[in-house]
Amino acid sequence: MRSIVLALALVICFAGTSTAQVEVVDPPAVEMKLPAKTAFQVALVDAVKTARKKGEMSARQALKVRIAMLSPAFQKRAEDLAVTQMAFAGGDDPVPMTADGKVDRASIDWAGLSAFLEKLLPFILQLLDMFAATGLVMRGVA
Repeated sequence: MRSIVLALALVICFAGTSTAQVEVVDPPAVEMKLPAKTAFQVALVDAVKTARKKGEMSARQALKVRIAMLSPAFQKRAEDLAVTQMAFAGGDDPVPMTADGKVDRASIDWAGLSAFLEKLLPFILQLLDMFAATGLVMRGVA
């Protein structure tokens, strides 16, 4: 009895509609893009690859850093760490500064600092561990 009532209700609902009235519209195509990689991100991932090939990092550590670099928050903190270490390292290449005395991050040649970044990787791993402890990075990765 219940199925007959349901079938009758469906017939009444759809009796007035014809297939000519129904128009299928495809949603507009939306192109999904990942954010552009920064020069620091590219240089650090290259440093991770080099350190891994030399045997200075385990595969797990290299994967952790590479995945963490997808997080804008972690990437910013890692870049802050690198800039701070550059400023206090006192190397031959001074840190580029703007006219108002701030570090000009856009002018830093990160690709030329790959050896420096390789030496910085243990500190970046410690930074990653601190992020994992506070829950700012995926816990399954760290």
